[in-house]
Amino acid sequence: MNRTSLFAVNAGHLGLRLATGGMIFYRHGWHKLTGGIAWWRHGTPWPLLADVQSMHLPAAAWQAWAATIVQLICPVGLMLGWFTRVHAALLTGVLAGAVLQNWLTQRDAQLAELYLLLAAVLIGLGGGPWSLDTRKQTLGES
Repeated sequence: MNRTSLFAVNAGHLGLRLATGGMIFYRHGWHKLTGGIAWWRHGTPWPLLADVQSMHLPAAAWQAWAATIVQLICPVGLMLGWFTRVHAALLTGVLAGAVLQNWLTQRDAQLAELYLLLAAVLIGLGGGPWSLDTRKQTLGES
């Protein structure tokens, strides 16, 4: 592979990590965090908690907080390329729950399905050459 092609592949990989992590962090993690804080402080309805409760799962509040934390922290790991496969796997699990919940309530699951697919792809790809994962390996070999 020539240098231009390699650069394009590496840039695409980085772009995939940044876009996936950024969208999940902002559109889901941050959104869920602010909703959870409002619920905790003021008793404001928290749609995520209602969704988890509708699935009749035990400890719904704990599960809602766990999903929130995963969708807040793991996307940052993706963007940095730091323990990429671990963060992508945790996100895949949470997003699979989101897809299931959307199917059960007959809501449009396309966005959750897309994020699930992107996270699953990053399990296979890992962080790539422009990541902290690679930097960590390089430093370990020195």
